[in-house]
Order: sequence, then structure tokens, then C-alpha cells
Amino acid sequence: MRTALRASISTAVLAGALLAPIAGTAYAATTTAPAAAAVAGTVTDRYAGTPVLIDTGVVAVLRNRSEGPEVWIRAVSDSWKPGDDYAGRVLTALDGTHLKASVGGLELELVGSNSPRPSLSVAKGGTTKSYPLPQAATAPVDCVSKVKQVDLGAGLLVDLTMSPKGPKAHMHSA
Repeated sequence: MRTALRASISTAVLAGALLAPIAGTAYAATTTAPAAAAVAGTVTDRYAGTPVLIDTGVVAVLRNRSEGPEVWIRAVSDSWKPGDDYAGRVLTALDGTHLKASVGGLELELVGSNSPRPSLSVAKGGTTKSYPLPQAATAPVDCVSKVKQVDLGAGLLVDLTMSPKGPKAHMHSA
């Protein structure tokens, strides 16, 4: 039932974003303080990235932006599978200044943070796996509108933006 509710809300939000594009008016729109931090060119969206299941209930969100490589380690449900929401509680983060961390028996390391092909190394019980980070994004970021945050009620918020690839809607809880 929760999945059906998410799907219907996501469809409604996306339809609203498509029917009322904010490309021309977004630069004049006012934003709330948390949404303003997600404006392109300042601090990138903290949820964007490639989620990879690295252990039961633990997802690594792999990012490689102009600021450098990052890995956000997040707690998710034990039944998490690709395509599910991964914006759970942050357990730790790895970047150019924090290269190693330990979480729940996992030894994590951001390898090659200054190389063109950084990766996440995950060691548990004598076994080590490596997860390559995506290639660094080199697309111009000045073509993205400011974020307009909309309160959908019941603790749900949506951030609406317009990019060169079209409208984007990112839902999250308050």
C-alpha cells in the first residue's frame, strides 16, 4: 500500500512539474533556506548518487562531482533492493579529507580520491569488494534552475527544479 501511495504521489508531482514548468519563473521564485543550499553551483543535492547495497541494511551512495568523489553510507531497511528509497539515516561519509571509516563491522576506504577512477573498498570478515564511483560530472551546472520546495502535507516535501534534461522532482520527508 505504501508503494502505491508513493507511486501516486510521485506521478502527481511529476505531472505538476510537467504541466507547470518552472524554467522561466524559477529564477524569480523564492526558496526556503534548506532548499537554497541545494542550488546548483553551491552545495549539490545530498541525496543524488548511485546507490549500491554493500551489506544488509547498508547502502553506499557513490558520487563523483566537480567537488571531488564522495561516498555517503546510509542505513536502509533490511529488505532494500535497487530502485527503493535510499535517503535513510547517514552513518558516515567519505571524501577527499575523510578516506576511511568503520561501520557495523565494515571497513570502508575511498581509494584513489585524486585519480580519475576512484572506488570504494569494503572489507568484512576477510573479504574485500571494490565499487567504482561514477565518472566525474563535467556538464555545465549553470543551466539548472533554483530549487522550489513544496510542502505536500503529511510530512512530505518535494524539491522542484528544471535542468537541461527536463523537470526534476525529488521527494523527501520533513
